[in-house]
Amino acid sequence: MDRKMILYAADSPNGHRAVVFMEEMAVPYELRVINLLEGGASTPELLALNPRARVPVLVDLGAAKTPRVLWQSWSIGAYLADKCGAFIPAEKEARDIVLEWLFFVGTDVAMAHSTLYAVTHLIPEKAPSITGFYEQRVLRVFRDIDRQLAVSGFLCGELSIADLALYPIFNSARALLNRYPELDNLQHWGNVMDARPGCKRGVGAFATGT
Repeated sequence: MDRKMILYAADSPNGHRAVVFMEEMAVPYELRVINLLEGGASTPELLALNPRARVPVLVDLGAAKTPRVLWQSWSIGAYLADKCGAFIPAEKEARDIVLEWLFFVGTDVAMAHSTLYAVTHLIPEKAPSITGFYEQRVLRVFRDIDRQLAVSGFLCGELSIADLALYPIFNSARALLNRYPELDNLQHWGNVMDARPGCKRGVGAFATGT
């Protein structure tokens, strides 16, 4: 298969998100798994692509003149959606709604989740009050999402990049969210997303490194 794109990504929700985008849009690509604990994002190869030493990074070798380099999973998703004409509407008002939810996931949801992950997994000193505070922040944004999903099966009526972007965070937060069965719209949405082959491959790609 002619691989015109190279994706550098780590085994994290951000990396999973980028791979989900690639898989759901059926884009031929090569995945290069980066081990962050071993400083993989700080190699000369990666720093030449993104001096901020962050992944994921997408290199589109099929761009018109010179390779197109993108970093941040959110920008990768928006770029692929426009390039492939998939998962984002062409009509402006509908597109604006998708972007609104995409940005909500990228700010409110991702920030709450990443902070909770840090206080529960990365910071040695444990403070139950702080952990509980951030658990409630995560639940608050997912309750907002649950209410939106009661209106339609997906965040914006039809499956969009906003749903694809949310899925890896939902997948990472399952242990917490499963304690709240009243979030039934969210759980139904999660079951639908779980069944999508592209989502399965996206979150499972790092198990094999391919």
